Amino acid sequence: MSSEKHLLIKDKHGKVIQKIDIEEQFNAPPPLDNSIDLDGKGSTKAHTIDLSALSQFQEMKYLRFRNFPNLEAPNLYPLYNNKNLQGIHVQDDCPRMVEGEWDITPLFEVLQYQKMKSNFSEESSGYLKRHSVRSLPNKYFLGLDVTVWLHPKDFEIIEYMNYFPDSNPVDHDLCRDLHIRYKPLEDIKDWGQIRRLLWEVKGRTCHITAQHSILNGLGLSHYGFVESDLMNDFLRVSRDLAVDEARSEIEPIVVEKVCSQIDAKKSSIGMVIDDLLLDNKEFAKRLAQILELRKHEIESIELPVIKGSVLWESLYFTAYGYQILNSLGRQIFKRNNHDLVLNAFLESDINLQMKEFDIHRDAVDFAQQQLYNGRVSEALINYIRLLPGSLFSRSYLV
Repeated sequence: MSSEKHLLIKDKHGKVIQKIDIEEQFNAPPPLDNSIDLDGKGSTKAHTIDLSALSQFQEMKYLRFRNFPNLEAPNLYPLYNNKNLQGIHVQDDCPRMVEGEWDITPLFEVLQYQKMKSNFSEESSGYLKRHSVRSLPNKYFLGLDVTVWLHPKDFEIIEYMNYFPDSNPVDHDLCRDLHIRYKPLEDIKDWGQIRRLLWEVKGRTCHITAQHSILNGLGLSHYGFVESDLMNDFLRVSRDLAVDEARSEIEPIVVEKVCSQIDAKKSSIGMVIDDLLLDNKEFAKRLAQILELRKHEIESIELPVIKGSVLWESLYFTAYGYQILNSLGRQIFKRNNHDLVLNAFLESDINLQMKEFDIHRDAVDFAQQQLYNGRVSEALINYIRLLPGSLFSRSYLV
């Protein structure tokens, strides 16, 4: 039996334990036609799945997983050229897939194609123009936390499908927003593989998204967030180098860019000032300058307050605020933790300024005005908002 038309499910030792006939799946009646509905029937042996055979089935619209307690998130590269794919759904009875990290970089072209197709249908239909009816976008539904390299502007068509009993599995009205986190490269130890992925996403994603992940993976994250676009610099490093060799070539470039950032009075968010950093003479001679910039940065912030509740977000985009709020973690999002946060700043000799508002909208507008002051780019603001633990997609009130 040829495996070319079969999905291969393997155990944790890499042994094939099941072959799924794809053509048989496509013969299912509507609404599951042109869909792959994978039911693991609760088997604990299924550990990985090879989707390579799906590269031949360009007509596939939906891929669904259920009853796989130990199945891990699959490699989606076989779906790279599938322009008809409209959804991937993972049910809660697949906990390792739901809780795991998905790299949906391979689906970028599909997402763009579906978005363009949706926009085209809306603009070209006379009926829609006359009646002001918006066409429903095609949406993706995956696990709760997904690793993705896409520009934030593309997030609008990535959704999580929340199923209800007896609901149509392709009913787009039951979608809710998907929380997205970035950690695609930290665990990759092969520089050639990292460089290949960079070619995939170059020009398709906010540069900070990709490059900060690379800096984490190379052990260079203590330099903080680099606002300059380093993608071309990374791609000039030979793919044949080991990770340590690549780090040695990249680190001087990072140092130069970050020092230029400091000299231009930009933010040093994420920079860790310790002996490791100060061993570099360029940072040692700029220490006083960095501390003064950080002091001015935090002192320029006024936190909006509404009926005793504080909007803390502005602090997250200052160097001291980012460091302290990260150390508090999710505690800052609990109600009535006002004193906890203030005391954490007071322990660092920072006395936060407050400003009272009666109208919530006025407070939010005031907070936004403080964000876009030129110290931090919009790209970095968007990136920080989407980091794990940054719950800014919800209310900022605590």
